[in-house]
Amino acid sequence: MVKMEVIATSECTYVAKEDLVKFIEADIPDKKFFRIDEVAAYFSVGQMTIRRWIKNGILIHERWGGQIRIPRQAIINFRLNSYGANNV
Repeated sequence: MVKMEVIATSECTYVAKEDLVKFIEADIPDKKFFRIDEVAAYFSVGQMTIRRWIKNGILIHERWGGQIRIPRQAIINFRLNSYGANNV
């Protein structure tokens, strides 16, 4: 079980990790790799923030001919960590 806080009411509720993964997967577009601008838009942050997360090892990435691509699973793991869950 993963503890999730409901911010609006300051309550805590527990959700099975599998349910949380399904929720996150449904929220992410169905493709294997994303560009930095796509990930920045998804998280509602700037592209420099995504680059900083990559540089600091917070967000896993791959390089394809000098271009950075973020795997879908890395985004899922990042979201799980933000909820206090372990990586899948």
